[in-house]
Amino acid sequence: RPIQRTDTVACADIVGDNWAPTVALRFHAEIMEAFRPNGHVYYVAEDRGKIVGFAGMMASHLMYGIWDFIWINVHADYQGRGIGKMLTEHRIREVLQRDGRAIHLMTLHPAFFEHFGFSVAKDYGDWKLMTAHLGQIGI
Repeated sequence: RPIQRTDTVACADIVGDNWAPTVALRFHAEIMEAFRPNGHVYYVAEDRGKIVGFAGMMASHLMYGIWDFIWINVHADYQGRGIGKMLTEHRIREVLQRDGRAIHLMTLHPAFFEHFGFSVAKDYGDWKLMTAHLGQIGI
């Protein structure tokens, strides 16, 4: 479901557990963009009312139809249950519904995204820039 303002602390807690408290602080500032007009778009996954994962996306400033996937995190107790897959598939469907033509993302886990048609565009050591092409790019 789309994120609500009341979900932001639970999402930041997941980031803090998966990364570090300093990253969680930066994330919390970034996620507030979801509540501004034309801001970032976030979705959450719940299990019995508990936020167990989330993922975001935003329209790229590069060109119309290009989207960036940002922040995908799943609570450690729920990893390996398909939640990341579900959130990624949902975002891809949303991009297609918004006439998206390509998606970019940065990841430490390229094998996960290769299953969705992403390929490595640039290797930055541990981090990989990946792209998925969804249609013809043009004006």
